[in-house]
Amino acid sequence: MDNPVSMNALLHHSAARLDVVRARFLRLTLRSALLRRIFLDRALRLLILFGLFQVVALGLCSIVPVWQLVLGPLLYGYAHLVSSVRYVHHGVSADPPSRALDRRWLPLAALVGVYGLYRVLRLDITGAPASEWAGIGIVDGLFVVMAAAAVAWAARLSRDRLPVAALIVVPLCLLLWTSPRVTIATLAFGHNFVGFLYWIRMANNRREHRVALTCLAMFSLLTVGVATGLLLPLRALVGIDLESGTGGVSLAALGKMMTPDGSMSPEAIASAFALGQSTHYFVWLKALPDQVHDHVVSTTYRQSVRLLERDFGASLVRWLAWGVLGGLALWLLLGLEAGRAIYFAVAGFHGLLELAGLGLLRGPVHRPPARC
Repeated sequence: MDNPVSMNALLHHSAARLDVVRARFLRLTLRSALLRRIFLDRALRLLILFGLFQVVALGLCSIVPVWQLVLGPLLYGYAHLVSSVRYVHHGVSADPPSRALDRRWLPLAALVGVYGLYRVLRLDITGAPASEWAGIGIVDGLFVVMAAAAVAWAARLSRDRLPVAALIVVPLCLLLWTSPRVTIATLAFGHNFVGFLYWIRMANNRREHRVALTCLAMFSLLTVGVATGLLLPLRALVGIDLESGTGGVSLAALGKMMTPDGSMSPEAIASAFALGQSTHYFVWLKALPDQVHDHVVSTTYRQSVRLLERDFGASLVRWLAWGVLGGLALWLLLGLEAGRAIYFAVAGFHGLLELAGLGLLRGPVHRPPARC
């Protein structure tokens, strides 16, 4: 069988098998009137799922934060990069990304080229291909400008959107130029909050808007609690080694990178980052796909594949699928440390891209959700 056809067919076949399992689970659980109500109410469903997720993520960052930092990118990293590009586009344009790929491929190709140059310059200047923390100021700033321009061009946005984007891009560039070390450390920690701004802006009605704000407030409070060291005694009770780490990740070393002035506990800051990283994946892989969906119930797996092909085209989806599988294979073949280094070398663009798209977000729709 021709390989391109087989990968797309495999995706649809796997989705169909998963839908069988999903249907059986729903038949069992939706006998409850309460669970049925939650399932049919997008705002309530996302609020409850987010709350449950935060409980699990809080437990992990309290007991095994290093494993949370290592396994999170392994399981969700490459898929979340695809989702990040996809929903940045949905945030700035009502048209699916496939229209940009069909008619405006040049700015997207330019963005890929600029990122390649950005990565080469970062390697040449810092000597660390996977470094997210070494500040090189002007290169990071120029990439933010180019990312914003490419997103606006590809989505065919009107010129009146550009001044708003400048209100975010210009100050960010100035900070990267004047205080690159502190700015990049802050962005690495703070970009876990950015997805909430997309979620809030793309809410369909005021109730869903309030749920997104509530989830942001919940996450912010938990982050402050973890970052101030409230959970460190719990970790000490189970004897977690903070220095040597696992898979090339030392909790103490990571925290020191994010606290250049040493004003806060490095271990507590790194634990808060572990909570934020997991929450970041939830927002981009669950909350935003549910929020953007036309219907109040979440998609089936087959619908998800079809919508992905609508947004990117079947051919690109095939390559994206190989990319995600290839990324997982790298982790398995090269080991956790090398695989993680390669992932962050590839992923270094997405946080800056999300920030660049903030100023280009279209206004909230506040339309009543469609019913299945």
